[in-house]
Amino acid sequence: MNSSQQDPTVRDVFDSELDRAHSLAATGEGLSVTDEITVRPTRRAAHQQRSGRPHQNQEFVMSPHAFGLTPAQTATVLGAACRAPSLLNTQPWRFEIGSDHISVHLDDDRVLPGTDPDGREARISCGAALFNLKAALVDLGLSVRVRVHTHVEAGPLARIEVTGRRAPLRQDRELAQAIWRRATNRRPFSDISIPLDALHDLRAAASTEGATLTFAGAPSLHSRIRYLSNSAARTQLEDARWLGEWTAWTGRDHTLDGVPSTAAGLPPAAEDLWDLKDFGLPDRRPRMPGKEYEHTPLIAVLGTWDDHASSRLRAGQALQRVLLTATVHGISASFLSQLIEVPTARDALRDMLKGPPEPQVVLRIGYGTPVPPTPRRPFTDCLHIPAGDARDTAQDEPGHPPSSPQPFDRAPRR
Repeated sequence: MNSSQQDPTVRDVFDSELDRAHSLAATGEGLSVTDEITVRPTRRAAHQQRSGRPHQNQEFVMSPHAFGLTPAQTATVLGAACRAPSLLNTQPWRFEIGSDHISVHLDDDRVLPGTDPDGREARISCGAALFNLKAALVDLGLSVRVRVHTHVEAGPLARIEVTGRRAPLRQDRELAQAIWRRATNRRPFSDISIPLDALHDLRAAASTEGATLTFAGAPSLHSRIRYLSNSAARTQLEDARWLGEWTAWTGRDHTLDGVPSTAAGLPPAAEDLWDLKDFGLPDRRPRMPGKEYEHTPLIAVLGTWDDHASSRLRAGQALQRVLLTATVHGISASFLSQLIEVPTARDALRDMLKGPPEPQVVLRIGYGTPVPPTPRRPFTDCLHIPAGDARDTAQDEPGHPPSSPQPFDRAPRR
């Protein structure tokens, strides 16, 4: 590189390469940038000042060979991780890049204490980001191992290590490509029934990640869940802390986090049987005649066999595999989060389903019209710069026996 030229920043590469990632994933072309990239955490420092965290005046260099990836490939896989869903699009994750791993951390500053006091949904979101990260690496032709940390109260939640190379399967490519198309759809769904083979694939997706997916098919169960969901929504409206967080994080049309008004569903109406929450601005015009939500949406409950903090991370990975599998099938989904966020509602739901499993996520599933994706912060805002080495308390996930990670000069081209 000419010494008179300015070195590109990670943000420069991210902006240019991530815009290309959608089309490149479909064509199978590789991403290649060979210059070293200096990460200057100025955005992170500004966030630290706003949140009361100490300012870190430091830089570090992402080598083209870190983790066997070029900087552009690193930008792509971390950009994919950031496309995970999260409560009110708070994006509560941070990523640490090492020479032989990428770790996922919980960003405590982005956990909402009124809505998510024990961090359940934040950890589920980090699990979804972890799955996207894994899927993007596999799509690059890498074999990876996920190690979930046992002491998740401090330090990283999990880390991904490269163990080899392998050609991605067709299903791997489909899931990786679906990352960029998936978006929460809060608009009405059609009354077209989802084929049984698609429902089987959704259930198998949850099972692959060690979770369960239960469909509320019986009319009596469906009706009871609807009553419980609407009651939980009313409970939240009477909670000042919840209402304050909801107001602060919705209708955000000029930020890279929160829920923009373009992601809202229809304005509520008296004829609605389900309280699906209004993510739009309060002064929106009433809905047009003839537009209404489906009366009997397909409801699916994702559960895990216990409710440990690590199980919530597993639930997030299962959730994202389910959502991406749904996207591959052309199926949309939105969340009935009040059934999980209100403790009495979650307990009642567990009893209805005769659990365990423990309910972790409730989805509304169906065929909907395309919706625009919600914005995301650049991954450079989500980088974790460790203060020092921490004791390794990670355990290999089931099905991944311990092995020594193998170094790579560079990732294979696709």
